[in-house]
Amino acid sequence: MKKTVSLVAIMLLLIFNTITALASPLNEVEQVESSEIQEDLIEFDENSVDDVGTLVPSNTSTYSFNDSDFSGGYLNKAETLTEDDKDDYYFFSVTSTKFLSFKVNSPNANYYVELGLMDWNEGIYYATTLKGNTADGSVWVKDVPSGDYALHIYSDGTVGDSYTVAANALCPSNVTGVYFESDDLSTIVTRVGSSTIYQNSMNVSNQLNNVLNAPVALFMEDSWPVYPSGTEYYTHDIDDGKVQSISTGTFYTNVRTIKNALWVKLDVGTLWTYTHSIVNNGSTLSFIDLAGRKTPRRFDSWDVGGDFGDHYLIYDMDTGKYVDFYSLHNVFFASGGQVLKQNSRIFMTIWQNPDSN
Repeated sequence: MKKTVSLVAIMLLLIFNTITALASPLNEVEQVESSEIQEDLIEFDENSVDDVGTLVPSNTSTYSFNDSDFSGGYLNKAETLTEDDKDDYYFFSVTSTKFLSFKVNSPNANYYVELGLMDWNEGIYYATTLKGNTADGSVWVKDVPSGDYALHIYSDGTVGDSYTVAANALCPSNVTGVYFESDDLSTIVTRVGSSTIYQNSMNVSNQLNNVLNAPVALFMEDSWPVYPSGTEYYTHDIDDGKVQSISTGTFYTNVRTIKNALWVKLDVGTLWTYTHSIVNNGSTLSFIDLAGRKTPRRFDSWDVGGDFGDHYLIYDMDTGKYVDFYSLHNVFFASGGQVLKQNSRIFMTIWQNPDSN
């Protein structure tokens, strides 16, 4: 009896949560679609470097921050300038020519962030003319050569206010335009050369070719024990996937962290199989999905664009594999067991099926 009550309770919960989810299709992902490219980039010019430098504290002093704060080519840090600490320096190095984006945000309009070169033999900072305040937004600098650098935070007026400095030195050198950058600069989508798309250091165009020339398929099986000594299984199987569009973005849930994701939007004709089984002193097996329809079957117009919203396979560009199925057909998203986090984004559609409605 305990086993029966437990399984019935689980199924009732799944059904209830699924019905609730159907009333509000999965739309938590923020789509910040942008196909407009901004080309107001500044080329790094060594002639812009001051001849006279400034002696700065060492990179382990109280008022300076070493490379660990600029981990992985990315910086986002909040601090405060005070009468005792009117200058902050964030040191970093690049080993090859890069595109650099940096900015400062502060309620104090007098706060500036300035790029400079470091001479660690003498402990001297040489400022450049590349700088901006909150109103200026991001400063985009291309072709920053390998070397030692610092971002200098200072005020040309009063101090005492907080600030946040952000920077990204992950993109390759020959950036010719910017499609998108996140508020914290953790992700930048750029055009390199005439048409190649990058997301930070990831060549998205190459990844797109990989996806377009490989099967669109993912099989997932999840299981857990049930009382008293059995196992419950769920399988989600996408095969012969038909694709509407492919977008670059990020994918964060309570179980996955995909910094470089392709959102592959599925279309009518995709082959879909769902099973739910229990093995426990006997076995049960169902091919009925959460919509109450029998599988295997191919997506039709009721699945795509209907009550069940959009369906995406998530492709991890770092591993070159499909890793998840974001859909109300996925029992874990439908029941709330897996939840999309707010920093998940769709940045830009990079391929659209011309035959898709």
